[in-house]
Amino acid sequence: MKRLTLLLMFILSLFFVNGSLGGFEDNAIKNYEKQKIKREMYLKNLIQQIEIESEVIIPDYIDIKYVEYMYDLAHELELPTRMVFRLVYKESGFIDKIISPKGAEGFFQVMPNTCELYVKTLQVDTLKLDDNQKNIYIGMHVLKDLYDYWISKGKPDSYSWKLSLACYNAGITKVLYYHGIPPYDETIRYIRFILKEHSITTDLSSNNYLTNK
Repeated sequence: MKRLTLLLMFILSLFFVNGSLGGFEDNAIKNYEKQKIKREMYLKNLIQQIEIESEVIIPDYIDIKYVEYMYDLAHELELPTRMVFRLVYKESGFIDKIISPKGAEGFFQVMPNTCELYVKTLQVDTLKLDDNQKNIYIGMHVLKDLYDYWISKGKPDSYSWKLSLACYNAGITKVLYYHGIPPYDETIRYIRFILKEHSITTDLSSNNYLTNK
């Protein structure tokens, strides 16, 4: 009788344990689905925000993780989001595998020698980035360094950005040679496109619905 009672208690304990585990698994699945939906909503809103702010379309063929990386890194480096995405649009059309006739590569069209220099200087290989993230990381740091250089020379903020973009497009040696923006139609159009004022005057810097990832 005692054995039978112990056996029944053992079976009942298994039942309650399994029931509890089942409930736990159900809650875990529900939480996972909620987080997944929340994440998808965040990314959808992020794309919309970027497109509104930059006035360029983010194509479907680009992996959204690279769009998010550009956005986050722009904020980290205090680079204008609009400028960054208009630059990428102009440089590569968001095509990661594109190579220019001169050998510039990737989203930011970074030259191999510039890439090699920044990999060593910033110890990029220690950051565990894939090739596209490296290209983004280096391209943005090049732009940031150019801006900091011209600011350090006492140039006004708006003109520093123009000179930085001129360097990015034509090369710093050309900018130094001409003591300013080179008289190249391509470079002038490049600067005008990237620094074009937004067609909507409303302040688009606030993005309250992008608070949670």
